[in-house]
Amino acid sequence: GLMWFSEDGEEYGFLNEQGKQVIEPQFAFCSSFEDGICVVGVNKTVDSQTERRYGVIDTKGEYLISPQKKELENMGEGRIAFYDATKKKWGIWDKNGNEILSATYDYISAYSCGLAMVEKNSKYGYIDKNGNEVIAPRYAGAMDFVENMAWVQKSSDSRVELIDKNGEQIMRIKEEEYPQGMFHNGLCPIYNEEDQECRYIDKNGNVVYAWESKNGLAAPARRPSLREIGLRAIASTPEAVRFIDRQHGMTLTPEGEIVNKD
Repeated sequence: GLMWFSEDGEEYGFLNEQGKQVIEPQFAFCSSFEDGICVVGVNKTVDSQTERRYGVIDTKGEYLISPQKKELENMGEGRIAFYDATKKKWGIWDKNGNEILSATYDYISAYSCGLAMVEKNSKYGYIDKNGNEVIAPRYAGAMDFVENMAWVQKSSDSRVELIDKNGEQIMRIKEEEYPQGMFHNGLCPIYNEEDQECRYIDKNGNVVYAWESKNGLAAPARRPSLREIGLRAIASTPEAVRFIDRQHGMTLTPEGEIVNKD
């Protein structure tokens, strides 16, 4: 229910849904609120040098974690990822700064469907909110879970497969096909490099709609922070999902019926 704002582009505060200021501008950096908490940053001058310090606030603007040197990211689920610059690893705190997981991983994503993607030794896996490995890091490429499913790739030249939250394979797509995102309302965009064709498939791998796209981005699954997908969901409802590519936008029902096309 809170949205950040800035009057001068230098300090950020928060408004409520009625547009009333509830937290005055005072932060040099802010993320969005997730589960009632938000990561913020303030600048501190030390020996004539400006340093960024990160902390966590609640919806009243009170600090739950005071500003300190460690880089922080809000993972959702009441968890905060912290970066240990000495170890060059990420770990997890609860919203009050109590350690849940020591600095262990090279990368930790936000939680999605109750799991966070982690990277260790260039392999990807998934952990729960208590830092337990649900799926050990064993994939060369992976995406976050959406609708309780995730695209993964065992090696850089292997076929991309869809797994459930237990790590069990749901389906594999063709060697020349690459996912261009995750499932939304039961549909997922796929690019076929051989046919230069974009397709929407359902959870059974059936093609519900396809069209030629010579500008499709053929790239294997990799961690979300590095993705540059050519087709992405921009809005969705229980009745339909809207996609846009580089040329046009369209709205489809979960069955693949075109409701609207620009």
